[in-house]
Amino acid sequence: RKITKAITNSDFFIVCLTKNSYEKRGYLQREIKQALDIWQEKLEDDIYLFPARLEECDVHQDLQDFQWVNLYEDDGWDRLFRAIQAGISRRQAKGDKVENSERIALVVNAFTGEELTACKNDSTRIYTMLTRRDLGNCSRNSPGPYLDCKNRNEFLNYFINAMKKWTSRNQLIFYFSGHGCFMRDQCCFMFGERNEDTLPFKNIMNDLDANGVNRAIMIIDACFSAEGTGIKNKGDILNIKQDEIPKGIVVLASSRGISHES
Repeated sequence: RKITKAITNSDFFIVCLTKNSYEKRGYLQREIKQALDIWQEKLEDDIYLFPARLEECDVHQDLQDFQWVNLYEDDGWDRLFRAIQAGISRRQAKGDKVENSERIALVVNAFTGEELTACKNDSTRIYTMLTRRDLGNCSRNSPGPYLDCKNRNEFLNYFINAMKKWTSRNQLIFYFSGHGCFMRDQCCFMFGERNEDTLPFKNIMNDLDANGVNRAIMIIDACFSAEGTGIKNKGDILNIKQDEIPKGIVVLASSRGISHES
């Protein structure tokens, strides 16, 4: 029921596709059918549903008439943000009521010493994309990217400070780049040159819920990051159940070997 309510109340529906998700046809078809039913009720030129491939895979037959994006390609994120912005602009041009809100970008890369040297550049580039008016359209009031975050305390100060004066109309786009690990059935972010400081991903979900964040996209660009959404491998049960992820929160994991989109 929570999934149905989230689909019904969403401004846009992003169908994340992988080889693994395509195999789960029965589960996938139910959610796609719900989204397609809502799309049928919208105006002919409304932009609502976005198929997004996270890796080279087949596209579900019901989605083949839609223009999909390949997020694993260099211009994939650019195309997705442009499409979403086009949908917002189209609604505004029609005079649809648009609530006063802010889209806040939070971008963090963990300090890893000489490992993952590209993380800082990736984070700066992502923040630039998110705050461009023609792409992510995030507020200029967003805190700047936190580069080379050295420990969990620095991360939490940055993260929780952004939640102050949060309203239910605001939207969050969060990006983390660094190392991930799996400890005692918990997926964790890792900080420090020796990766000695860890922060469970579930703690971040709890902070979002406690601060009333109900509209967010969480992008995890970290090794083994798919475990944060609940899957360690194809045979494992969910580690973080879908009903433990706050309503309105979407988790996108970059780990290509395994992926699960909530």
